[in-house]
Amino acid sequence: MPFNAVIHDVIYDYIPYSKDIEAQIMDTWVLQRLRYLYQLQLTHLVYPSATHTRFSHSIGVMHVAHKFMNNLLSRLDTLRNKVPYEEVRVFYNKPREVLAAARIAGLLHDIGHGPFSHSFDRYVYSKKDYLGYRIGNHEILGYLIYRDYLRKHIIGVLRSSGTGIDPDTVIELLDRVMKPPEGAIKGTDLLSMGVLSKDDFYLKEAPSTDPLDQAGRIVRMVVRDFLYPADILDYLIRDSYYTKAPIGMINVDWLILQTYLVSHKGLLIPAISDKGLDDLIRLLNARKFMYKNVYLHPVNLAFDELIGTVFECDEIKSMITETIDKMIREGEYDLYATLTDHTIYGLILKWSNLSMDKLHHYCGERAKDVLDTIRGILHYRKMPWKKIVRYYFSKKGVSLFLSKKYGDKMIDLLLTGIIENVRNSLGLDVDKDKIKIKITKITAYPTAAKEITEYIYIARTRGETPIDFRIESIDSFVKKRGIEDEILVTVYLWRELYNSLSDEQLKKILSLIEEEIKEITGLRERIIPETS
Repeated sequence: MPFNAVIHDVIYDYIPYSKDIEAQIMDTWVLQRLRYLYQLQLTHLVYPSATHTRFSHSIGVMHVAHKFMNNLLSRLDTLRNKVPYEEVRVFYNKPREVLAAARIAGLLHDIGHGPFSHSFDRYVYSKKDYLGYRIGNHEILGYLIYRDYLRKHIIGVLRSSGTGIDPDTVIELLDRVMKPPEGAIKGTDLLSMGVLSKDDFYLKEAPSTDPLDQAGRIVRMVVRDFLYPADILDYLIRDSYYTKAPIGMINVDWLILQTYLVSHKGLLIPAISDKGLDDLIRLLNARKFMYKNVYLHPVNLAFDELIGTVFECDEIKSMITETIDKMIREGEYDLYATLTDHTIYGLILKWSNLSMDKLHHYCGERAKDVLDTIRGILHYRKMPWKKIVRYYFSKKGVSLFLSKKYGDKMIDLLLTGIIENVRNSLGLDVDKDKIKIKITKITAYPTAAKEITEYIYIARTRGETPIDFRIESIDSFVKKRGIEDEILVTVYLWRELYNSLSDEQLKKILSLIEEEIKEITGLRERIIPETS
C-alpha cells in the first residue's frame, strides 16, 4: 500500500498511512467519534494521565497489524513445497489487499464501543431490562455499523483510490474479520429479532481451506483473535505508558519476528518459535499485572459501578435507548456519533450543582444516588464506598463466586456471615447495604485467544525457516509456566461507616472478614490483604 502521510504517535514515533484509503476512513464520524471515548473509561480518576483515547489506540492497532501481517507475508517462501499453492494463493497474488484488510480491520476493531466502553457493555448492551433486548456487546454493534453503514463507504474509497488495490478481495477479508465470534450468539437477542443471522457470526466449528477463508482467518488472528494479536500488543504498551504501570519490556518487534505461518491439516496457523516464548510469557504476565493494578484497580471498579448508576438516570436512559433503538430498528447509525464519554460528562456537569428537586426532574427516583455519584466523580473524586481489603485466590475454591447461577447466592452468604460476626464480636448493627463485595477474575490469557484455535503452535526453526512444530493446548501451556487464572475478592465499606470506625474496630472487622472468607472458601493460602 502506498503511504503518503505520517501520524506522530507517542508509542511508535511515526505511523505511516495512506491519504487515499485510510484517511478517507479515519475522516468519518465512525472513527472520529473514538476521539471522544477514553481508552480506559474512568481510570483517569485514579491515574490522571490516562486520558488517551480509543482513536489513538485504533491507529496503533492498524500500525502493529501491518507490521505483523507484513512479516508473515515476507516469509511465504518458508511454505514453498510444504503446502499446495491453492491454499496460499491469496497471499501470493493479493499481498497488498491482505495488508490493506489487516490495517483497516485494526482501525475498525473498536468502533462499536459505547460511552465508557466496557462499562456500557456491562450496564447497557448485555442487559435485557435496559433496552428491552440484549445487543450483547460492542463487537456486535461494531459489526452492524460496518455491515450496514461503513462497508459501502470502504468499497467506494478503495475503488476511487487509484492504488490498484482490488476492493472485492479487501471486503471479502474484512467481512470475515469484522464478524463477532460464535461465542457471542448466546448473549444477544438480535437473531430472534431478525437483525442478525447465524451467518453474521464467525463460526469455528468447521474451518475452511478456501483460500479467502484461509487469508481471512490469518488476518483475524493478527488483529484480534489470537494469544498476542495487534490489539493486545498495542493496548498493553499504550496503557502502561499513560498510567506509568511498570510492566517491563514487551518486545513487540521480536514477538512478530518470531511468528511464522505453518500448515496443519490443511489449515494455515501462526506459530511462535521457541526463541519467542520468553517474550510471550513476559507479555502474558504483563497483561495480568495491568489487570491487577489498572483495569481492575479497586477504586476503578468502584467508579465503574457509579457510572452504572448514572446510566440508570431517566433522562440518560431515555436518550440512550432512543438512540440505540433507532440504530438497530431503523438503521440510523450516524446517531451513534452523539453517544460518547463527552455526551455523558456534559450532562452530569450540567446537573452537578442542581438541587435535589431539580435533579429529580431528570433522574426520577434515582436522583439522590445520581447526585452522590456525580459529585463523587466531578467534585471530590471520592466515591461513597471505601475499599478496605482485597484478596487474591487461585480459581480453586472460589469459582462458584463467578457462577451465573450461584454467584449472587455465594456473595450473599459471605455478606451474611461477615455481618453476623461483626454484630456478635463488636456489637455493631451494620446493614447489609453498607458492605459491598466485588468478585472479579483475571484470566491467564485473553479469552479471544481460543476463538479460532484452542492450541498454541510452537515452531523449531533453522535460520529463519520453521522445520517442524509441536502443538500444545493454551491451557496446558500457561499452566506449565505458572500463569494461572486469579480471582480477586474486594471488600468495600460505606464511607460514612468507615469514617466512624476506630482503628481497633477496623482491624477487628478486617480479621473477621478474613476468617469468614477462609471459612466459606476452605482456602487459607494466597490471601494477600491490601489495606491502603
